[in-house]
Amino acid sequence: MKKTEYDILVVGGGPAGMITATAAKAYHTDKSIAVIRKNKDAQVPCAIPYVVGGRLGSEKNMIPTQMVTKEGMDLIFDEIAEVDFYKKEVKSADGKVYGYDKLVLATGSLPNVPPMEGIDAKNVFTVKKERKSIDDLKKKIEGVKKVVIVGTGFIGVELDNGEKIYGDVVIMAAGYHPNVALAKKAGLRIGKKGGIWVDEYMRTEAEDVFAVGDCASKQHFLTRKTIGLMLASTSTAEARVAAISLYKIEYIKGFSGTISIFSTVL
Repeated sequence: MKKTEYDILVVGGGPAGMITATAAKAYHTDKSIAVIRKNKDAQVPCAIPYVVGGRLGSEKNMIPTQMVTKEGMDLIFDEIAEVDFYKKEVKSADGKVYGYDKLVLATGSLPNVPPMEGIDAKNVFTVKKERKSIDDLKKKIEGVKKVVIVGTGFIGVELDNGEKIYGDVVIMAAGYHPNVALAKKAGLRIGKKGGIWVDEYMRTEAEDVFAVGDCASKQHFLTRKTIGLMLASTSTAEARVAAISLYKIEYIKGFSGTISIFSTVL
């Protein structure tokens, strides 16, 4: 099958992937750039609770595709199944081949599913960062009298005092883990918390391959220890560092890490 070639190829179209592409275009105006993502509709992760709660419509919580397409970059809706670092190409599930000079993995994260009895029951849901999944969940809880949310970590979900909590719908919000299946299959080094190992310029151990966002390993700004924090603000900061550093180290200072401080409305 014919290979479609790009100078810069971004796999993943969430906040990290889209910002990587737009920043890369700003710094490397002469390069051909494409973003490949599985779903046509991508939600802004930070506002998903407000969509489920009815304060915001999912159609108003979309990551705009125009931020890529209006700049002359390609946005491809496809699922990547393989990466070949030696041939410098990626292959989709249906066999399409895309070549690259620089590759950025921005494959995001997936909901944690605690290993417990009943987790696959009909009215038990995880919070996926996809519009269809979010819309389905929103419809399911409309008119429901009691919703049980499990989201306080494994200590909270053990419920070891024997108490039973009944609800019409159960939402599992037990955190997320880096989506690194593609990276593992390709043989990339994985960090202590399950993210793709990267240096301060978001470079992986594979030549010309970068990783940004939830799929990439994170360091605490102060302690320099590996942490499992996942925030869109962190992802977009990483994206800009990666975009600037694709062809040369423009600035000696890279991404210095993050701090787990945030706020929300209850």
